[in-house]
Amino acid sequence: MLVFMVLFAASMAQCQDVPEAVKLAFAKKFPDLEVAQWEQEDPGYEAEFNLEGSPTEALFTANGDWVETEKLLRPRDVPKDVLKKAKKNYASYEIMKAEWVESASEGEYYELELMGVKTLELKVFPNGKMMVEEVNDDDDEDE
Repeated sequence: MLVFMVLFAASMAQCQDVPEAVKLAFAKKFPDLEVAQWEQEDPGYEAEFNLEGSPTEALFTANGDWVETEKLLRPRDVPKDVLKKAKKNYASYEIMKAEWVESASEGEYYELELMGVKTLELKVFPNGKMMVEEVNDDDDEDE
């Protein structure tokens, strides 16, 4: 228990030391929104906040460059064409998690975590392109 408390206190101290460039970048990208919590993440800092009533995370490098934003969605809020594509290709899988993602490197897409024989992460882009990869439970920090 003491080890947990020390680790928790150390992680909170790190989050309080968010560089000013990161805070300014957040304020510029998301005016009028407040960060509920900062976490240190590779490659920099992740802001946790609510966007349009949904839990959202935005990742910035330590020098304030925006990397990506992920907004949690209820499966019923995922566009029907995205759901149709997922169900057509992965009919035996269940959607466990859905997110709208905007990425500096990949653009905008929907990300679905699918559970079936394996756990898969499916990205569906506006142009219909899909990318899928197998998720290792050890790599997934959100579960």
